Amino acid sequence: MDDTLTLNREYTIKLCDLIIKSNKKFHWTAMTRANCVDEKMIKKMAEAGCHDLFFGVESGSERIRNKVIKKNVRDKEIFRAINWCRKYGIQTNLFLMVGFPGETFADLEKTIKFGSRAKADFIGIHITVPLPGSEIFDTAQIEGKLDPDIIDKYAQGKLGQTFKDSWPLYIPDGMTLKDLVEAKKKGYRSFYLNLNWIFRRLLFDFKNKQYFKQDFRMIKTGIYALIHGGTKYSIS
Repeated sequence: MDDTLTLNREYTIKLCDLIIKSNKKFHWTAMTRANCVDEKMIKKMAEAGCHDLFFGVESGSERIRNKVIKKNVRDKEIFRAINWCRKYGIQTNLFLMVGFPGETFADLEKTIKFGSRAKADFIGIHITVPLPGSEIFDTAQIEGKLDPDIIDKYAQGKLGQTFKDSWPLYIPDGMTLKDLVEAKKKGYRSFYLNLNWIFRRLLFDFKNKQYFKQDFRMIKTGIYALIHGGTKYSIS
């Protein structure tokens, strides 16, 4: 597992060359950042059997993405990476998040609309979880959103049976958990019920019939996400 496969460009190209040289038909996916790929690399990855790339976009707001969580990835870099993937037949998946320090409803709206703006193949939307070691965890403790001894309580099993039940989410000032859940629902509906996306997906399935059954099996999960703003097994 590698959260950012293409961080080392030389390594990624070498890995793809070895897969191609083996003459074995590997089919694989990868996670990365939009500012850690270039067209040559995407082309090489496609030739080596990569069929899906997952990009950690987080927020649709450049202010939140670059000033608050310091990801330093611009919109145009994300759009460019998605266009390269489409050119070489790699599907694109965007990880999006809502619930950041200083986030406004205007920022939420940008995140909700980002998947459609980028013309990605799939999106997933989650509420920010302030994990230990992250800057947001420290911020949440300073703001009083986390108990000072939450790590000890979690380790002792005093918070709940599962991580999803026990670990708190980050709720920005001026918002409620309901606001964030409703934003997720709106984001999923505006993306997956968009006629442009539906047309692109049907066209893709027609050209790549091996994906049709997979997409058909996902309908039940998709309906649940549209209604509830996420899947049963998502931690946020």
